Amino acid sequence: MAIGTGGCSAGGNLYFCTDTGINIYNLERTLSAVIPFAGITKIDIDGREYTDFSEVVPINRLAFRLTIDLAYLSFGLLDNSVMYYMLEGQDSEKRLMSKTGSNEVSYTNLKGGNYIFRVWTEDFEGNTGNFIEVYLQKELKHLERPIVWIAIGILGALVIALLFNIIYREKIRMQRLAMENAALDRVNRLKTDLMRTISHEMRTPLAVISGFAEITAESARKNEPENETAQNLDTIAVEAKRMADMMEEMRQLALAKEYSKDRRSVEIGVVISQTARLYEKVLERKGITLKLNIDENLPPVYANEGELTQVLFNLLRNAETHTAEGEITITATTFSSKDEDNFVRTTIRDTGSGIPPELLPRVFERGVHGKDGGTGYGLAICRDIITAYEGKISIDNLDKGTEVIFILPTNLTI
Repeated sequence: MAIGTGGCSAGGNLYFCTDTGINIYNLERTLSAVIPFAGITKIDIDGREYTDFSEVVPINRLAFRLTIDLAYLSFGLLDNSVMYYMLEGQDSEKRLMSKTGSNEVSYTNLKGGNYIFRVWTEDFEGNTGNFIEVYLQKELKHLERPIVWIAIGILGALVIALLFNIIYREKIRMQRLAMENAALDRVNRLKTDLMRTISHEMRTPLAVISGFAEITAESARKNEPENETAQNLDTIAVEAKRMADMMEEMRQLALAKEYSKDRRSVEIGVVISQTARLYEKVLERKGITLKLNIDENLPPVYANEGELTQVLFNLLRNAETHTAEGEITITATTFSSKDEDNFVRTTIRDTGSGIPPELLPRVFERGVHGKDGGTGYGLAICRDIITAYEGKISIDNLDKGTEVIFILPTNLTI
């Protein structure tokens, strides 16, 4: 068929003249029956454009925004068709593309993996114009990789196992420590019972030995003042008394922890006055004067009254031992530290011979004593009692004599 001339009428009909005749077409009816095509003009990934979709489009694992530009390809009217799109792997159902406004579709923060972007057109009877697919692949982030999660799982299991191991070992350690503490408590009780028994059993025979030695020595001196036997008996009496004192102090040392648990509010000024009055007669026989300087309204301290009395007795006896004549002064005052806690400071000062310089650093150790025949336990007992009350005790030599200071807090809770 050879086409000749053609033309268009005012009614919109198209005429074609051929060697077989004239063909007439109604353009509106003919073109509207054609379903428009869908098209993808550009893919943009964080500013980077792709126009070749024949291969898989790569998406970096750090990429945030994916933008796809769509277009209708039609020679007719668009009223009889719609365009759909869907990103498989992200969208759960197809989406309708608006015929007005922007022709862009965007996705943000896609997870790593494979995607297929599909776009197509349909008429109202469900007929498809065309179908376009583009394959995209986003690189997996570190935390999206299975191997990473496997490693995290293994690490987590190791951490949990380590924690359980630590907890189990700590539990075993605490059980062992509790058993050791129980054993130590039993040993301490046995030690205390032993000291009580020894002290009780030895006190009477030592007193008998000392008493008979003194009586026999006095009897021997009546006949012969310079009798050597009398002197030996005096030595026996002194040593027996020293041993009795040592046993008593060792017993008190063993019981110190038990005493420390029984505390109450004690008027320390009253305790000092009572103890001084009892010991004053002993000092007068040696020609030693006892002086008291006690502040009025001294606050009470939390202590065991009997134990506090023992501290004062020990310190007075220590001062008496080193003082041939002169005086002993007891001073008790209150003061406050920079922490605003109230304290009572008690000072016992004598005018005696002092403590040998080589013994001064170790004077509070058990068994340390000079040539005066002491037991070496008196000051150790004082230290243990005072520190049990969270107090402090110190000793130092003066130009003449010795000064002992012990400090007790007044606000110590029981």
